[in-house]
Amino acid sequence: MILFVGHDASLSGAPKSLLLIIGHISQNYKEPISIILKEGGPLEEEYRKLGNVFLWEKKWYYEKKLVKRLKNRLLNNNKRNQNKVLRYFTRNKPKVIFNNTVVNGAILEKLSNLDAPVISRIPELETVMKIYQVRFNSTNKVLKYSSNFITPSLSGKKNLIDNFNISSEKIEVAYGTILKKPNLNKVNNKAELKKIGISEDSFVVGACGGLGWRKGSDLFLNVANYLNGVEKIVFMWIGVDKKQASYLEFVSEVNKLNLNSKVFLIPYEKDINKYYQIMDVFLMTSREDPFPLVNLEAMKNGIPVICFKDSGGSEELVDASSGFVVPYADTEKMAQKVNDIFSQPKLKDKLSKGALKRSDKFISNKSFDLINQIIEKYL
Repeated sequence: MILFVGHDASLSGAPKSLLLIIGHISQNYKEPISIILKEGGPLEEEYRKLGNVFLWEKKWYYEKKLVKRLKNRLLNNNKRNQNKVLRYFTRNKPKVIFNNTVVNGAILEKLSNLDAPVISRIPELETVMKIYQVRFNSTNKVLKYSSNFITPSLSGKKNLIDNFNISSEKIEVAYGTILKKPNLNKVNNKAELKKIGISEDSFVVGACGGLGWRKGSDLFLNVANYLNGVEKIVFMWIGVDKKQASYLEFVSEVNKLNLNSKVFLIPYEKDINKYYQIMDVFLMTSREDPFPLVNLEAMKNGIPVICFKDSGGSEELVDASSGFVVPYADTEKMAQKVNDIFSQPKLKDKLSKGALKRSDKFISNKSFDLINQIIEKYL
């Protein structure tokens, strides 16, 4: 058995990557597959199609019925559920454990009694890894119980070596990737823009991901503020969660900067391809991101990308043919590059073709094949 451990089943990059990895492994080996997810999410059913799924933490505290909620809390159902999961894997020991992210330290600690080798894919960089250590005592446990590491970019490998003293020989770089699927469902751009409330002749600057410091959503607003006077340029952020504090903070800033007619927010949803198709340029404003898959998703749709230098793996993907890499957190320079693409149709066309071509070099099975080889050593 191969046991995969993921932090949740959300629509973010790490769970999507793990799904693709498990799917590729299942096509190449007859080994049964089990999956522990720290939490569930909208991709949970996709995981269940690939293997036997166990949820480590169920949201007992959020049960709507008061009596059931009190019963769950009193009986400490999460602990009982986890003990049940551990008993199952004690009886059915995996040959190898593949862990995805530094969030799962507590799970790996519990699984350590199985004496199974652990391969950890680390799609985080220094600050996030340190945050998970300070808040949850998780990162050090992942590093302790893992025998091999995989990172989605060279910047990720450098981080493990320089900041966490991991030997280079234990680390492999398997670039993050996505499946190469043709855009079968071409959208009616005018109709989609109208649904959102954007004028049909607008120049759409997009971004995607959770709001907050790491993704640089505040920097995104700085760029929008620089270009507030350019009538046709509008900004669209995909993937907001209205239940998060970061959403309220973001909206407050939009209001204070008088960007209400300039910035449009789109909630999380599985099919975001239609939104890429109405973008003219994609902003990667992350302060720290090992290899954001949204860059590839945008470039696969022929969207030029503008990102920051020294922010992670984005600059390993984006080159002069496909977009711009500007100095770290220099939102004025980023705004200038947006305006250059807006005001120069020939430049936009050139970068669009370059983005599509550049994405082809990273959308392949090479990374999956490398991960296969690493796992295969233990089968």
